[in-house]
Amino acid sequence: MLLLERGHEIVIAGGTVLPDTSKALSKGGNPLTECVSMGIGAQGGAVSVIGGSVRIGYVESTKSQEGFQAFINGQHSYDSAFGAWPVDTSRNDNPAVSMVAIDLMAELDKTGSSGDNPIIDWNLTVGGIDYPYGAPTQFTDGKLYLWLPEEATKKQISVKLTYADDDGNVREVLPLFREPGQAGDLLKRYLDFEIDDKDYLSSLTKYYDGTPLPAYDLASKPITTPAPDNKVLDKVTDSSGKQLIEYRYQPHDRVPGDNGENATPTGPETSSTTMPVNVGALKITLVSKQYADESSSDAEIAEFAKSYWGHRAVMWGRVMPIASQVRDLAAEWVDETDAGQKPGGNPHPSDQSLKVSAVIERAETVDGQDGSEPTKPTAAAPEGRVQLYVDGEPVGGPIELRFEDKKDETGNVILGEDGKPAFPQNAVRAGDDGAGHYTQFFYTFKPSETDHLVPGVGAEGR
Repeated sequence: MLLLERGHEIVIAGGTVLPDTSKALSKGGNPLTECVSMGIGAQGGAVSVIGGSVRIGYVESTKSQEGFQAFINGQHSYDSAFGAWPVDTSRNDNPAVSMVAIDLMAELDKTGSSGDNPIIDWNLTVGGIDYPYGAPTQFTDGKLYLWLPEEATKKQISVKLTYADDDGNVREVLPLFREPGQAGDLLKRYLDFEIDDKDYLSSLTKYYDGTPLPAYDLASKPITTPAPDNKVLDKVTDSSGKQLIEYRYQPHDRVPGDNGENATPTGPETSSTTMPVNVGALKITLVSKQYADESSSDAEIAEFAKSYWGHRAVMWGRVMPIASQVRDLAAEWVDETDAGQKPGGNPHPSDQSLKVSAVIERAETVDGQDGSEPTKPTAAAPEGRVQLYVDGEPVGGPIELRFEDKKDETGNVILGEDGKPAFPQNAVRAGDDGAGHYTQFFYTFKPSETDHLVPGVGAEGR
């Protein structure tokens, strides 16, 4: 076991750590109230795990009946650790990580390896993004014990590595995957196939119209997977109506070009039963679960499902942005009671409130030019930011469109010194798919407090 004094911290950034606390005086007791050994840490100390294979908790060895009852210092429990270093233990919002076991023994069995083999190269991804995590030193009975935040376990986890077999030969393990929310610790692969329908692939590039990219229909256009698999993918749902198709898509900075340009991920992978809608370059993975049921009475399906999560095809799509336009632009003095003096063009003291309003909607064509491809009324109400202009010149910075009062990370409205919302709602969505969607924008300010928005304010404050 690894112990530390109160107020100190243990940091594990890699390697393999197997604490044995099977001699605990109160086996299975509460570490807060009873005398229970710590696997790593001590009451009042702190442990950060940012890498390595670290086994904690009750584990039955495959080589004996010996068990391990262990605890680790964490944020709010004794089965979690801190997921960052350094940490301020006086705070209650430090990131917490918990143990995630993954089993690769089936891979080691292929080379007749013992299961405690050293790891040479290591790469871990979460949601399709490289995850900074220190490399373990070796397997333990074919398993690795990683420490990840809860949010990571809801995404696909992928491991790619090389290891030394029992004869010292370096062996490569092709990417293996842990499914989002998976209960067990066994990793599996996908069997790849291709969609070569040129008309369909070209339909994955379009201008934004508020509707998903088209899905490939395996039921009407079945695909036979490459030999020696030779399975026919021809179902979208099973006999009970359960969806057998899943889409995973990840935003990138571009679609890979024929001239060798690489695409870089700009966000995590998302899983859905529908295709993506929003603007951007996207790596799209179609996953078929038609042959991925281990409980199937069909022996062929059950055997396939032992090693594979399903079949997958990788494609690229691009949803291009469309132009917007502004109409019904108006300005009025909020506090003015004389209707004739309310229009914003009338001079008023600069400490009075001026309200600017407008309607923002899709342009008639995708690029705003006559004769170009028309936009579609299904496009959602515009979001993003608005730039104000005075006499044709931009003034101030872009203003965020807020469809509700801005909130902090805990969900509470951010208040100003006057007790009112510091960043109030300034936009409302309206319209429908028939006539089109639009955003009603309104922004109220006092020129005396925001002179940069009214460059013509003079000595008299008018």
